[in-house]
Amino acid sequence: MAYRMRIPDQWVKSSPGVVNFGPVIYNVDQPVGSGCPNRSDDVLLVQYFITMWAGPYKNSKGGTTSVLTGTNSTLIQRLPRINGVVDGVTITWIMLFQLLQFPQGRQPDGRVDPASPGMSPHHPNTILLLNMWGKVNEGLSLPVNMPPQLQTALQNVR
Repeated sequence: MAYRMRIPDQWVKSSPGVVNFGPVIYNVDQPVGSGCPNRSDDVLLVQYFITMWAGPYKNSKGGTTSVLTGTNSTLIQRLPRINGVVDGVTITWIMLFQLLQFPQGRQPDGRVDPASPGMSPHHPNTILLLNMWGKVNEGLSLPVNMPPQLQTALQNVR
């Protein structure tokens, strides 16, 4: 089940900037993507984040913008539905997010794996990058228009 994870102390010690996340991050319990468990709440969280990342949002100047401004508008019209079911559109958007957000040389794998206390925030996985984008990007405050099932799941803090 998707949940909020307390920021581990070792992350704060190794990367003080991680405190910009706040006290928690949004995390998946099981991997999401092709050949993964794809639990409904986990998929909802990934679809929600992808839609918030790619879709139009209000910026700090009151205007509307998108990370894909200038990109084919047909692509933006094909955002994943936030329904908790992995399909080809969801996988494609995970891959696109990874392609645009992973450091150079790191290959997209179409998976969103859980963040864990033992991982390094210096080498973030997809769920950490989704959190970074969602929490740092101007004009986006979570949760916005979050599905009720996901709101319920995210009341759980570990």
